[in-house]
Amino acid sequence: MRLLMLDAWRESSVYTDRERAALAWTEALTLVADTGAPNEDYEQAKKQFSETEVVNLAFSIGAINIWNRLQIASRAAHPVAARRFHDGSLFYNPKDYDNETSFVNAVCIGISLPAWHLAGDCR
Repeated sequence: MRLLMLDAWRESSVYTDRERAALAWTEALTLVADTGAPNEDYEQAKKQFSETEVVNLAFSIGAINIWNRLQIASRAAHPVAARRFHDGSLFYNPKDYDNETSFVNAVCIGISLPAWHLAGDCR
């Protein structure tokens, strides 16, 4: 449920203040060209995390962002889960994973590890 609500994390009541701070900082740094990494998001992160944790969170966000960009740049796709739309673009089908847990783990690792790594587990 929590993973399914991730797109609506701002509106959902299933996330703690700590998780919300991690998600806001992740979003701010990921979309830095649009957001400018607002002080409000940084201050919320500082309220919820130690200085070391904020630094670790920023490094994790940066690492995941570069991995995603390298995957996009190389047009990489998971050989099992990748399918193509009629226009040639890729999508990923959760039915291609053995079970829900493996799909959840793949999504956590591939999309939102920075936020969940420090804020809680990926369930």
